Amino acid sequence: MYLKNERGSIVIDVLLTISCLIVMLSILLPFITSVMQLNSEREYYLYADEFLNQELKDPNFLEPSNPHSISYKNKPYTLHIQLADQKYLVCLSWSIVNDDEKELCRYVPKY
Repeated sequence: MYLKNERGSIVIDVLLTISCLIVMLSILLPFITSVMQLNSEREYYLYADEFLNQELKDPNFLEPSNPHSISYKNKPYTLHIQLADQKYLVCLSWSIVNDDEKELCRYVPKY
């Protein structure tokens, strides 16, 4: 940046710097918000995976029943258990942004 004030060179430099910052911010802002959303979705998926693993370790858990719900950070998770060809299908479903529903399923052998 020039220190002299001939023909408004300081004002032009300041305006150029501000416009460059605005352009950089407009390019980076959508990227930053999408990264934050992916991180949030990843957190909910990791919780679902951890919860499903804990529930599958319980020996009395695998009985087909009506779906029941749990809540984590104000997100409802619904657990479904179905019997299919000598094994159980255990699914945990939850919804994320824009009512997009995610589901994590595991097959468990019937003993």
